[in-house]
Formats: sequence, C-alpha cells, structure tokens
Amino acid sequence: MAVCADKREIRYQFVGFCGSAHDMRIYNNLPMASQTSKLFSPGEYLLADSAYTTAACIVASYKKPAAGAMSTDNERFSRYHSSARIRIEHTIGILKGRFPSLRALRIEFHDKKSHRAAVDWIKARVVLHNMLLTDSYYDDN
Repeated sequence: MAVCADKREIRYQFVGFCGSAHDMRIYNNLPMASQTSKLFSPGEYLLADSAYTTAACIVASYKKPAAGAMSTDNERFSRYHSSARIRIEHTIGILKGRFPSLRALRIEFHDKKSHRAAVDWIKARVVLHNMLLTDSYYDDN
C-alpha cells in the first residue's frame, strides 16, 4: 500500500502482506489507521478506490449501484475523484519504470529473513524514487 502526494512523492508505504490480501484488511492493520487523529487535520483525507470503505479520513470512490444508473452528482464526483486518484497509478508506474526489478521481484521466501530482505528491497527503491524527484535529470513532473 502506498500513499502519494500530488507531486508523485510517496509519503507512506506499507509492504509485507501478500498480494491477495484485501486492501481494507491491509489498511486496518496499518499503524496509520489507528492514529488518524494525530496524522490528519480536519478536512484532510485520503482518496481511495472502491475496494476501501469510506471512513473519517478515507474517501472511497462510489461503487456502481446494483440496479439503475448513478446520479449525476455521483458521476461527477467519481470523475473528479478518479482523475485525482490516478496520480498514485502514475507514481507506481514511474517507480516500476525506474526500478524494473519491482515488476517481478526474484527473491524466494524461505523464512522471516528472506521476507525482510524483500521488504527492505522495495522500501529502498521507494526512498530512491523520492530522492530522484528532486533531481532535474529525472524530471517526470
């Protein structure tokens, strides 16, 4: 899970759950989830896709109703919401473009030590990604 700012800086990352884990399960296990009053000021929130549940600091996109079309207001909200939220998709794409090893991490997990090595590998690439954002040679903005 990653949280990014509008300039493609990754502000928060959590690595360690398997890829099949549900997004809300991962979020609910984050230290961030239990400290929202410390981390978010009134009016601050995260934009999330429809796999998340809307909460005090999470604004999830609308799920399509089972029957009938969405209201015009909901459609407009979803359009603005998705255009802002696409920034995380671009950020992850840039990250994987800079570090192709993240597309298919070739580390076998045998124990906690090998799992830790994979987590550290990913976190190091995120740190490097953020550092490269300030390098004019890699100006992606």
